Amino acid sequence: NTYRVFIQKQNGFPNDTTYYRKGAGNYYGYDALDDSSAKIELLFLKDNVPVVSQWDSPIAQTTYMGLATEVRMHNTILAKNISVNLNGNMIDSVIKVQNDLQYKVFGNFTTTLSFTTFFAKNIGLVDFDVPGFYRQTIKRWKIY
Repeated sequence: NTYRVFIQKQNGFPNDTTYYRKGAGNYYGYDALDDSSAKIELLFLKDNVPVVSQWDSPIAQTTYMGLATEVRMHNTILAKNISVNLNGNMIDSVIKVQNDLQYKVFGNFTTTLSFTTFFAKNIGLVDFDVPGFYRQTIKRWKIY
């Protein structure tokens, strides 16, 4: 597959590289699910499915609390074509996705971290919210 390379810069220095591609309403990233797993192709957004649609990432081998196990991301479309106000900008055509990081514990996948992502048509990721831990909201963008 062919990916586009995105390099995030902070204070003028590159500090993160991410790889993305899309096809037929599906949006993929090539990344690791946690610090102990290998990079895999992750389907993080489906813009052509209805609200409450769900899907899982491929399963990756990892360690959790010192034990070898498996990890995956479980995704759910919570809303589509909504408008959100971010930093004083009203952004429309937004899809809201719940992302649940799940580890296999005692034979069952258990959610250990949930976060919400918001994607706007013709912009991309506009809000990333891990309640109580971290939030990244778009401040400005330029469409080429």
